[in-house]
Amino acid sequence: MSNKTHLDDQLLAELLKRTDDEQPKGVTDSSIDEEMVTSFVEGNLTGDERRRVLCYLDNHPQTRQAVSRMMCLAADETEAIDETTDQSPSTIPMLPPVLPWYRRYSVLLAVAASLLIITWIVWPSSGLSEPGVYGKAIAMLREGQFDKVRVAIETARNKGIDSQRLINLQAQAALQIPAEVALSKRGSLTDLGYEIGGVVARAPADDDQVARNKEADRLLSMIKKPDQTIRLNRGYLLLEQARVDEAQEIFRSLAEDYDARPIPWLGWGMAAYTNGDLEQAETAFRHVIQLDPNQVDARINLAMTLTEQGKLKEAATAWLAVPTEKLSKDMKRQITEQVELLLKHMNKSRVP
Repeated sequence: MSNKTHLDDQLLAELLKRTDDEQPKGVTDSSIDEEMVTSFVEGNLTGDERRRVLCYLDNHPQTRQAVSRMMCLAADETEAIDETTDQSPSTIPMLPPVLPWYRRYSVLLAVAASLLIITWIVWPSSGLSEPGVYGKAIAMLREGQFDKVRVAIETARNKGIDSQRLINLQAQAALQIPAEVALSKRGSLTDLGYEIGGVVARAPADDDQVARNKEADRLLSMIKKPDQTIRLNRGYLLLEQARVDEAQEIFRSLAEDYDARPIPWLGWGMAAYTNGDLEQAETAFRHVIQLDPNQVDARINLAMTLTEQGKLKEAATAWLAVPTEKLSKDMKRQITEQVELLLKHMNKSRVP
């Protein structure tokens, strides 16, 4: 008998081997029909009929493979025999059920697909993915819903959803700043308590502000490897806490790392101004305007710096260059008064 190597032949291999000596070689039997093959698969043939089918299958590989698949399916549907049951050799199945590769893999694929479906249904419905939490939190932050931001992020973090940017939003909510980057909303020296009139003076932070700063500091300090946004906000927080030298070093480092970005230079100028380094503040603010001519905060800061330096003509020019379309009425009034005051001083200086 020829050697059987195909996986589908394994089920018949033992039977073919046992009847090998009883079968005439190369004999075909045209009387073998579908009904007889079905009876063979079901185990209902014995004696000569069984040997005739085996002989036929030995000479017809395609039919043999089909019968093998049928016997695999039949074996798979039978009940498993308890291995602990005491059985005689005659009652042990001669041919153990062997699942073809395509059936084994179809089962694995079905299990995997079920798990994916469960994950797809259950996970999004919980609303606790990091992108989902971040999207909701940043929207609430921009709307000024600071308490809701803190609650949403704290809930997510308690359930294992955490990231640098979530902690950053939580810190911004503590500071009550409606933006991911503090300086994008509080980039003017007036936000730090300085007056447009050029008087270097800051009102001391009240107890509530001190508490908010402390909470934001706790949150941002948790981040071991801060990215650019975290570093920017850390620098702003240090300014709020009057830790000027530390803030100036952070902004200086960021400006060197990201020379083409105006925000680090804006922070550096604010820190330099606060630290009394007016020349460095002027350089930084001019660099911001060079990068972004429409940066209103940088123009206000430059005008305040020039005023403080006593550069009256340059200061008046800088004030007149400030875009006022989006400024409050009070801010517009203060700028107008400052320009008039500067012009008045300049006229007096011309009188012999």
